[in-house]
Amino acid sequence: MKPSILFLSSLTLLLCRCGAPEKNTLAIDSIGLDTITLMRDSISSPVPVKKTTYESPEDFPSEWVRITELDKEFVIYRACDSENPTVIINRNGNGFDLTNALGQFADLYKISDFKPLDSLSYEIYCEGQGLDSMIVNVTYTDKKNGVAEWTWKKSSTNEVVGDINTYVEKGFEKNYREYKEICEEL
Repeated sequence: MKPSILFLSSLTLLLCRCGAPEKNTLAIDSIGLDTITLMRDSISSPVPVKKTTYESPEDFPSEWVRITELDKEFVIYRACDSENPTVIINRNGNGFDLTNALGQFADLYKISDFKPLDSLSYEIYCEGQGLDSMIVNVTYTDKKNGVAEWTWKKSSTNEVVGDINTYVEKGFEKNYREYKEICEEL
């Protein structure tokens, strides 16, 4: 492509994305149809941009897979007697539920509130039937690759329950090898 056409392509792209509608029309009309065709053919499709801040459970990634550090590497750890833990957020009527599936059993919570603290940290307030109400802190450690630490705290005492666990958004788990624990017969 000639440098003058490349310049016009860049200029028109800038005008089309940033200028007022009247200016867009003038810029495109003054260039000519052949140049517009060349420009269209030279512009690649835009790269999807990941949302910077999630405002509600509806925006927030709905499926998470736990990754476990093993020999200085994160893996999908499949215990011999249970599934790998997952967290699932789904719509239930007018609200949202959070399922904390821990292998052989799962805890079901109703999300009562969702608060973005910043673009990397979120608090999810959960109420369960027969379970302690919880505050789940989710903090991205690598948002580009969907990696976040999940911390569960009792809302009544702010006491951390269990370990801080690392999860990846569904789809990113393919970036981790699977480790299958071998069951030993007794």
